Amino acid sequence: MKNAFLTGILIYAATVFGQNHSTSLLFDHAVFQNYSMKDGLSSNYCYDVLQDSKGTIWIATLNGLNRFNGNRWETFQQQAETKNRQLPANWVIDVDEEKNKGIWINTDRGIAFYNFAGDSIYRYADPVKGWGRIISVGADQILVSSWTGLELFRKKGSTLHSIRSFPETAKNSFPFLYRGWDGSIWTCPEDRPSLVHWNPTSGTLNYITHFYLQNKQISPVVRGIFQLNAKQLLLTTRQHGLLIYTIGTNRVRAFFPEVFVPETDYSQVIRYRVGQEQFLIVGTQSKGLIAWNEKTHRHFFIRVNPYNPKSLCSNQIQGFCTDDNEGLWIATGMGISYFHPSLQKNKSYHFHNRETLKNGILINAVLPLSRQSFLIGTEYDGLFLYHADSDELISIPVPLTQISSIAKTELGILVGSKKGTFRFSEQTHQLESKPLVAVSTLRIRQLNHALLAFCTQKGLMLFDIRKKQFVFKEEAIAGTAAEKLFCKDVCLKDHKLWILRFFDGWEVREFPTFRKLYATHPSQLNIPVDYHCIQAADNCVYMATSAGIIRQHTDRLHQVDYLKTADGLIGDEIENLLVTDGNQLLYTTVDGLYTYNPDTKKSLRLFSYENYVQKWYNQLEPSGDGTFLYSVSDYFCRYTITNRFRNQKTPSLVISKLTVNNHPVLLSRNQLDLSSHANDIRIYLAGCVYPESGKNRWYYRLNQQAPHISDGIIELQNLAPEDYTLQYYSINNEGVRSASSKTLFIHIAPPFYNTWWFILLLFLFVALLFGIFYFYKRYQNLRLLAIRNQISKDLHDELGANVSSIHILANMLQNDPHSPMAQRALDNISRYSVEISDTINDIIWNVNPQFDSLDELIRRMVRYASETIEAAGIEYELRIPEFAASFKLDNQKKYHLYLIFKESINNAVKHSGANSMEIVFRLNGRLFEFAVKDDGTGFDTSIRSNGNGMRNLQARASEIGATISILSFPGKGTSVSLNIQLI
Repeated sequence: MKNAFLTGILIYAATVFGQNHSTSLLFDHAVFQNYSMKDGLSSNYCYDVLQDSKGTIWIATLNGLNRFNGNRWETFQQQAETKNRQLPANWVIDVDEEKNKGIWINTDRGIAFYNFAGDSIYRYADPVKGWGRIISVGADQILVSSWTGLELFRKKGSTLHSIRSFPETAKNSFPFLYRGWDGSIWTCPEDRPSLVHWNPTSGTLNYITHFYLQNKQISPVVRGIFQLNAKQLLLTTRQHGLLIYTIGTNRVRAFFPEVFVPETDYSQVIRYRVGQEQFLIVGTQSKGLIAWNEKTHRHFFIRVNPYNPKSLCSNQIQGFCTDDNEGLWIATGMGISYFHPSLQKNKSYHFHNRETLKNGILINAVLPLSRQSFLIGTEYDGLFLYHADSDELISIPVPLTQISSIAKTELGILVGSKKGTFRFSEQTHQLESKPLVAVSTLRIRQLNHALLAFCTQKGLMLFDIRKKQFVFKEEAIAGTAAEKLFCKDVCLKDHKLWILRFFDGWEVREFPTFRKLYATHPSQLNIPVDYHCIQAADNCVYMATSAGIIRQHTDRLHQVDYLKTADGLIGDEIENLLVTDGNQLLYTTVDGLYTYNPDTKKSLRLFSYENYVQKWYNQLEPSGDGTFLYSVSDYFCRYTITNRFRNQKTPSLVISKLTVNNHPVLLSRNQLDLSSHANDIRIYLAGCVYPESGKNRWYYRLNQQAPHISDGIIELQNLAPEDYTLQYYSINNEGVRSASSKTLFIHIAPPFYNTWWFILLLFLFVALLFGIFYFYKRYQNLRLLAIRNQISKDLHDELGANVSSIHILANMLQNDPHSPMAQRALDNISRYSVEISDTINDIIWNVNPQFDSLDELIRRMVRYASETIEAAGIEYELRIPEFAASFKLDNQKKYHLYLIFKESINNAVKHSGANSMEIVFRLNGRLFEFAVKDDGTGFDTSIRSNGNGMRNLQARASEIGATISILSFPGKGTSVSLNIQLI
C-alpha cells in the first residue's frame, strides 16, 4: 500500500515537473527581441501595438505612427514630405483596423484613416481632441473616446458624421476601449470610476458604478479588461489588483491576490496561447510583466535586466498584441519588446558592466545546480554562485584561479582548477580544503557509473569510485619523453579508451588492460593542430581540433576521416564538440554555435553574438534538463534543441512595395506591363514573420537563371525588352522553406522603333523619300532640258539671223569694199554685233542662279529700260517699290518676265513715236506687277496685225501663268501691264 502510494506520488510529480519544465523553458529568464529608435522607431514611448489582417505590425508612439513588415520600418508623421503620408499630429494614441480596408488612427489633434488599397492616409477634420482611444465597430463606423466623452462616428466620403453622442460620458477620460466576445464594447472612465458597457446592436449604454468585493463596496479605476469566458471579465485595476467580474452583477472577487497584489498599478491583460498551454499576460505600470499559466497556476515575473540586452526593455507596460505565429508584442515606455517561443531556445546570462565586475569575467565552466541557480568558474576571478531569478551573483571565497571544469559526478560536484580538483558542497557552498587531485586539472569526465577521469597537465588519471582508488595514472616528468603527456580530454567507448593530447594527437588504449592499440601525431594533418575535446557516437568518435573535426571508427581504428569546411562545416577552428541524439553534432567556432549532420554534410547556424569583437567559446555541455550550456567570454547560454522551440512559419511572400524607375507602382495582379524605358525595377518583399526577422532570406530566379539571394529587396536593372518570369520563395531564420514559390510575370514592351508598325512606316517613309528624290531628279532633268532647249532656241532665233546677216554683209564688203553700200554694211555689222552681245549677256544672266531673285530681275529691267529709252531721247519716269523684293524665281519665269518687259520697251521706243514714257513696278504681298505706258501714236487693238509682237507677249505670259493686258488707242498711246502670283 505504501509502495503504491509512493508510486502515485512519483507519477504525479513527474507529470507536474514535465508541465513546469516546459513552462520554465518559456518564461524563466525570458528572451525578447527589442526595438527602439536605433532600430527604426520614431519614438521609444509606445502606446499601442497592432497586427493587421495582412500581417504587418503597427505601433502608435509619442512621435508618429510606425509600420514594420519584418524587413524595414516606415514612419508616418505630421511633417511627412508627401501629403498622403501626413498625420493630423505626431502624438498617436491608438490604432485599430477596419477589417481588410485600413487602419483608424487617433491622434491628440484629430483622426486619420490609412487606406490599404491606396496606400495613403486621409485626415479628417478634428471631431475629437485630447487623450483617447478608437475602435472600429462596423463598416465605416468608429467609437471614439476623448476628454469630452464617448462619441460614435460614421465615415461619409471625406467627412466624419457624428451618429450619436453619449452625454452621460461628458467630461470623462476613457483610457482604453475593449471589444468583448459578442462585439460589445467595454470601457472605464478615469475621472469617474465605473465600468461602462455599450451594446452596438441595441445602442444602449450601461454604467456599473459600484462593485462589491467580499460585501464591501469599492469603486476601482479599471485600467484593462479581458473577457475570460462568456460570463466573466478580468479587470486590471490601479489599487485593487486583479478582479474577476461576473457580467450582469455588481460583484467582483480577487484573482489570486497573493500573486497579483493590490498595491501594484496594473495596466493591461491579454491571453497568450503557446501550443497546448495558455497564459494570461498581465502588464503593470512600473513592475514589468506577470505570466500566469491558467492550467497549473504557475506564475513568472518578467522584468528588465540592465545587464541583459535581450530582457524586457521597460517595466512600464502600455499595451499588448499577439500575432499569427505565437508572437507577443509588448508596447512599453522604452520601446517594443517581442516574445516568441523560438527565441527561448537560447537564453543568455550576462555579466558585463556590473558594479562588482566592471571589466566582466572570462567564464570557463558553468554547472546548473537547479532550475535557476548556476555555479560559474572563471579564468581569473574565482568561483561564483548565480541565481537567475533574482539576477544575484555571489562570489565564493576560494583560493582558486583558472577554473577549467565543473562536473556533477558520483563523488559530488567537482571543481577543476590550476591548483587541482576540489569537491564543492551544495549545502555550505564551500570547497573542501584538501584536493582530490593535486595536479592542474583541465577537464573532469564521468566515463561510466564507476569510473571518473581527470585530464591533467601531467597526463590522465582514472579513479574507481567503488574501490575509491586510482586505477591508472600518467606521470609527465620534465625533461623526459613523457613530458608531452598533457591530457586535454578522454572518452570510453566499446572497451577502448581514447586519450586526447593537447598538441600531440591522440592514442587509443584497450580497457581495462590499458594496452596501447593506436597512436597518431598531428604531422598526419600536415599542419600544426590544437586538440580541444573528444566525443563518442554510435560507431565512431569525433575530435574537435583547430583544423576541423577528426572522425575515427571504433572498430576500424585506421579508418580516420578529416572533416573540414568542404565537408559542410562552417569554419575549421572547432572549439567545442557535442554529440546529440541521432549522432547529430553540436559544435562551436569563434563565430557561433552550429549543428552538423554527418550524413547530409550540412551545418546550420544556431546562434551567433555579433556584438563581441573577440569571442571565446570555452564550454559546451549538456545541462541534464534537455538543454545545453555553452559559455562565451563573459556570458553563458542555455540552448534547447527541440521542435517545441522552432519557428515553423516561413516569411510571407508579400510584395509590400514596388518601384519602377524610382516611382511607386501599385500591383493588383501577378502581371507587370512596362514600357521600354521603364526597365529599373525594385521589389520590396515583406517578412511578416518576426522571430529574428533579420535572418529571413529570400531567393529569386529570373527566367530560370541561377537563383540569387536577397535581403528582402529584389533589384532588376537595365532589363532588355522581353518577357520575364520572376519566381521567388522564402526561408526563415530556422531554415524552414516556404511551401511554394510565387511568380511575377514582367513584360517590357520593345521601343517604338522595334515595333512592326514603326518598321512599316519607316519603309514607307524611305520609299517616299526615294520617290521624291526620283521625281525631283526627273524634274531637275526636265528643267535642265528646258533650259538647254531655251538656250538653243534663243541662240537659233536671236543669234542665228544676226550672225547670218553679218556673214552676208562681210562677204559683200570682201567682194566690193569700195561699194557705195559699204558704209551701210559696216553700220549693220556693228549693230548686229551689239545685238549678239546683248543676247549672249541675257542668256548668261538667265542661267546664273545668283540672279534668280525678284530684286535682281527688277534691277536688270530698270537698267535695260534706262539705257534704251535714254538712247532714243525719250523722257521717262520710273516707279520702283521702296523695299527689296527677295522672292526666289526660277529661271523660266525670270527669263520670260524679262523678255516680255524688254519687248514692251523696244516696241514703245521703236514704233510708238512717244515723247515720254512711264514705267511702274508694284508688289502687293506675293502679287508682282509691272506696267509700261507711252504717249505715242497708239494703235487699234481690234484690227488684226500681221506682226508677231502681241502674240509673243501673250504666249510668254501664258507659259509662266501670268496675266498680261495691252491697251492702246490711236493718238492716245499704249499701255502694257502684267501681273503674276509669286510662289
